[in-house]
Amino acid sequence: MAKTFTDKFLGKCRYNGFYLVNDINGGYSFKCSGGSGASDFVDPEKVIKLAKSAGMKVHLAGGRWEGVGKKGWGQKVTPKQATELVEKLSKRQSSRGNKKWLP
Repeated sequence: MAKTFTDKFLGKCRYNGFYLVNDINGGYSFKCSGGSGASDFVDPEKVIKLAKSAGMKVHLAGGRWEGVGKKGWGQKVTPKQATELVEKLSKRQSSRGNKKWLP
């Protein structure tokens, strides 16, 4: 499993965690031998793929997830569950006129 990677500036790195804000935005954090970092505004599919390859769960950030039956606010789910929830949320948002910024 790919819990680690090498960054040309920060050296050997290890993922700390992954999160999803909604069906269009997520991110992850990492700690490296030469510092630490984070990546925000990442496509949820990429976040889920990285979490799966690292063998880690995904945090659901914020309350948007209540609309699809989860509490959000740091609740952890498997990458498979995250994929299903992103699909549900996307469908829910689409039914509201494609205004993805609305809760």
